[in-house]
Amino acid sequence: MKVAIYSPVRRQGCTSVSVLIGAALAYVNNMKICLTYTGNESISLNIALGLREIQDRTRSLTQVIRMLEANSILKEDINDYLTPLSDRLDIMQTSGDYISSEESDKLLTFVLNNLLHELIITDINSEPYEVRTKEILSNADIIIVLVSQGMDVISKYKLWKKSDLFPDPSKIIHVVNNYNPNISSLKDFAKVIGIKHTKIAKITSNPFIAKMSNMGQLHKLIPYIIKKDIRVINLHADIRDLCYLAMSNLGVKLDWRH
Repeated sequence: MKVAIYSPVRRQGCTSVSVLIGAALAYVNNMKICLTYTGNESISLNIALGLREIQDRTRSLTQVIRMLEANSILKEDINDYLTPLSDRLDIMQTSGDYISSEESDKLLTFVLNNLLHELIITDINSEPYEVRTKEILSNADIIIVLVSQGMDVISKYKLWKKSDLFPDPSKIIHVVNNYNPNISSLKDFAKVIGIKHTKIAKITSNPFIAKMSNMGQLHKLIPYIIKKDIRVINLHADIRDLCYLAMSNLGVKLDWRH
């Protein structure tokens, strides 16, 4: 199954949501999950996961791309180039300093079509009009669209929604990132952007998300959330509800016994 994380507005937290939902489902539901991303210059996932220093990343990716060009790589070979984050959570690097956008796109396409993980989550950092963005959104089983409560973001979201670039609405669920209940209720916000309240979740603002990202340990925040650590207790219900919403739209039963 393929999940795309996207926002029509930059810096809405797609990377954070990708990591949090991926790490949560791997931890709670024992799903084998792989994180991927678009954008040859995107480093946000690497920073959030503490992968700044991967000395042989470019060499390895170049090797994979040359094998792709020669049609000499098998489906199962791609697993050798994954970076494990935990027993059930991996990331596939798809960009490097000496890899072109075209090569990155080709690699990502191969990864999305050949990985055997139960869930592949793609953090989309490319523009909505780019071919790779259109293809990923079109082929995703579910699209998690991030928005926030600022009117500038809401306005840009509504323009995107009216455009020909807007994907199949039946595959979309929404997440309000950095949610503040003092601004509006989740149900009222759903009305503002014109969607059903059953298709939206939230991630309440919490400084530990940014702190753990800056430390390169965002994926390690999930056990604290699951165990209701006082510092992140307001995130427990948010992450649980988001996982339930995503999995129910994929037709997957979630067993959250925490």
